[in-house]
Amino acid sequence: MLAKFNVNKVLVSIMVLFSCCLYVQLRTGYGGTIYHNTVQLFGMTSHQTNVSSDEKLHNKTQNISITKRLELEQRLQRVRHYCNKLEIDQAVESSHDYRKDNGSYDSSDWYLDETHRIAFCQVQKVSSTNWLTTLISAVEADGTRSSAKDVGFEDLVSPRDKNFKFSYLKRYDLVDFTKTNASGQYLKFFFVRHPFERLLSAYRDKFQAVGGWKRRNFRREYLKYKHPNQPIEPSQIDGLQLSFKGFVQYVLDTPNRYLDCHWQRFVDQCMPCLIRYDFIGKFETLEADAEAFLRQAHLDDKVTFPKREVYYSQQSSAAVLKRYYKKIPIRLAQKLYEKYEIDFLMFDYKFPADLFKY
Repeated sequence: MLAKFNVNKVLVSIMVLFSCCLYVQLRTGYGGTIYHNTVQLFGMTSHQTNVSSDEKLHNKTQNISITKRLELEQRLQRVRHYCNKLEIDQAVESSHDYRKDNGSYDSSDWYLDETHRIAFCQVQKVSSTNWLTTLISAVEADGTRSSAKDVGFEDLVSPRDKNFKFSYLKRYDLVDFTKTNASGQYLKFFFVRHPFERLLSAYRDKFQAVGGWKRRNFRREYLKYKHPNQPIEPSQIDGLQLSFKGFVQYVLDTPNRYLDCHWQRFVDQCMPCLIRYDFIGKFETLEADAEAFLRQAHLDDKVTFPKREVYYSQQSSAAVLKRYYKKIPIRLAQKLYEKYEIDFLMFDYKFPADLFKY
């Protein structure tokens, strides 16, 4: 009787061990070695012990990191939570209604990669050009470009190949896009950045840097705001010295719907309460998020995202932020936060109080 009890106990232990190993493999995609050894130990056979290289690659793509996948899913859930909590309704009945309500104003930059079924909402000053070049290099028919750095800016404006399957959507086209089945057939994504850091980046690029006709246009628009109904002379544009405080005031005085796309609110630019996104990345974790997205899109074997240090100064972002924002009165900073509050809440950013401590 005792011997029978011991045999049953051993069998139960074996089954528990086997079940645990099987659960690990099915749940995470890992533990293959443990499972294989367990199968061999007890003289069992299974097709799972002979996984093809393609299946291994698929598992690698799907299970890049359990922690990262949970983090990305939490971002999507947070956006949906605030869309519901704040009752943000971005629905528009038709593209005709959008044109009627908004005139010709359009600050949306949406791109479709029809080859890989990817839809990208471009958010300027969040490595947006790098993302465009990365996606374009993946679409290249000749397959000779393995890095986004190999793509020239002319490819963004006028691709050489007439069959180039990479298209641009204006905001009113996007409205119709979301009302059809097409939106559900694309992997939709965009990247965000701390609103205050992005705002400073835009100021330094568009108002402090010199040269370029586009930068002259930004200065011209500011002068129109500062001196309405007055002619703008070229000498005024070239000689403009705009402080960061003056720029912040300019942003605060501009209605949200007319903010330039380089400092427009994320919620207005990518309309996450209208479009159900599949992936939201962050500039603060750019390299890890870029890798995760390329794997999710099955592009990681076709293209690599440029390393951040190639394009950015080695100077500490915190030090740069402190140098500029310490000149902004706290009352002005609070108003700036209020203007972008929905972005702070929706994408889990905090008011950087330390920047304003003297």
